[in-house]
Amino acid sequence: MRQGKFCFPLSHVLFYQKRTKKVVVMDNKDKWNILAKKFDTYSGQIDPSAADQMIIAWPIILNEITIHRRNNNTQKILDYGCGAGGFCNLLHSEGFQVTGIDLSDRMIEIARKNSPDAITYFSGDLTTLKLEGKFGAISSSMVFQFLKNIESYLQIFHSLLEKQGLIVFAVVSPDFVRRCARDNIRYFDLDPPEDPKAATIRINSDLAIPVYPRSEEEYKKLFAKFGFDFVSSHHPNFTKEFVEKYKWPLPWDTPEYLIITFRKI
Repeated sequence: MRQGKFCFPLSHVLFYQKRTKKVVVMDNKDKWNILAKKFDTYSGQIDPSAADQMIIAWPIILNEITIHRRNNNTQKILDYGCGAGGFCNLLHSEGFQVTGIDLSDRMIEIARKNSPDAITYFSGDLTTLKLEGKFGAISSSMVFQFLKNIESYLQIFHSLLEKQGLIVFAVVSPDFVRRCARDNIRYFDLDPPEDPKAATIRINSDLAIPVYPRSEEEYKKLFAKFGFDFVSSHHPNFTKEFVEKYKWPLPWDTPEYLIITFRKI
């Protein structure tokens, strides 16, 4: 086991009403499409919410998959919650055969427009899509914390992976959620406040989304239940250069990401 430091499919989306301080349950897919531009990494001005994934999370995830390829000749990768396809393109540039999935039609539209034909994209929920073949690795960035009933997805991931296949994912750290909530920044309605199993993240002044923070130990128990061994974890710190370049609006004294790797038994 190694220890390191280095698109969202949603059940529903919430709108935050400033006057009433009330969160209203709304439809999911169409409303998530609204945020496609925010996570378009091909635009001239990259949003900090996309930049932190590109600069902090993606290199670690790619490195984990690359190490796995050296030992297992992994070629086929599934990027779950691929968004606008930025990480799919990065994987493709490293010689992998890539498939990307995202719930947002608009995200997939942007991804296809900015990707070579060799990358395959699907729009929809993994629980209803029928994918052919097996994958050597599955990657996912900032998706799992939006899955309330994550166990149904873990069973699917296990079935899609080759034997000894890898799954590498980045999620928001519960410590970061608590740190933001302490200063009334972005996260609110923590339940319970001291060890939140559920919260709400404010995406912008109008839109808020339910989030389900899980600790490293919680993920270890969940994945062990579905036939996975723990491989490594990373808690990468922000750099001063990133904070200054992208004018990071959130606390940066606490790592935002928890990045974990598991292997199918």
